[in-house]
Amino acid sequence: MGNDLPGFVSYLLDKAARDSDPALYAELIIDNVDIDVVRSQLTRTDIVDQLVMMNPGVGAYRVWFEALRTEVVGILTELDSEHIDPPAGVANTEERPHGDTPDN
Repeated sequence: MGNDLPGFVSYLLDKAARDSDPALYAELIIDNVDIDVVRSQLTRTDIVDQLVMMNPGVGAYRVWFEALRTEVVGILTELDSEHIDPPAGVANTEERPHGDTPDN
């Protein structure tokens, strides 16, 4: 997946054509795509339009891709509300009050 966005969109298009569960692929995205990229790109209200411009085949499965986006936003909202730490390898930039360390 990584930097091959057109390839990843084609992969998702295949899953949409098979009427796969968008929630499953939302979790796959959260687990495998840089969280900052997910937040900055996949939460955009126009992301499906952008994907259609990248791959016109997405237009035939707009409802599926909108559902995928909704699932991604839901997962991010849940993670944020539960204050879940980011996956290993993702820098935790949360600021702590002065003197508050993990050992305190």
